[in-house]
Amino acid sequence: LPGISNDIIGDIIFDSRKNVWVGTEHGLAKINNEGIKMFREIDGVSSEVIQALCEDYEENLWIGTIGAGANLLKREAIVTYTERDGLTNNKITSIYKAKDATLFVSTLHGGMNYMNKSTGKFDFVTLTKEFNTVSISSFVELNDGMMMVGTEDNGLFIFTHENGDFKFKNRITHYSKPGDD
Repeated sequence: LPGISNDIIGDIIFDSRKNVWVGTEHGLAKINNEGIKMFREIDGVSSEVIQALCEDYEENLWIGTIGAGANLLKREAIVTYTERDGLTNNKITSIYKAKDATLFVSTLHGGMNYMNKSTGKFDFVTLTKEFNTVSISSFVELNDGMMMVGTEDNGLFIFTHENGDFKFKNRITHYSKPGDD
């Protein structure tokens, strides 16, 4: 594809408007029936190195960059969130929207932040000492209200959250199969 044929791909999502969004090391590509549109720094994206993408419940696109924070693409306007807005650092590794519309953003070796809807800024999630400096690679929300996050080198963390209140439940750092001693 023109514009992304030789790129490293950070993330891909399919949004509610039937657009495919591709985060690359050279910008953000929007692919639909009209063609490919690239978003670069000249278009307002804070960095062209895109690692994470997420559509929120208001159909806005969140863009996680490596080194320049998170961008919110809302009706073709881009707003940037950085350490000044509460992120633990500007190297975004993943973004997740929870069923209750909470937006989570993880940073490289900076744990996890969530968007505080009352302040419009990010707050830090504190679960355990180890969790404060992890790099989160993936999120999943379980049916019973619990969330699991996968980390790059600290296993799985399981927790619950409600209205900004986070409760640590468990950490899984290894597994065994039947017969292992």
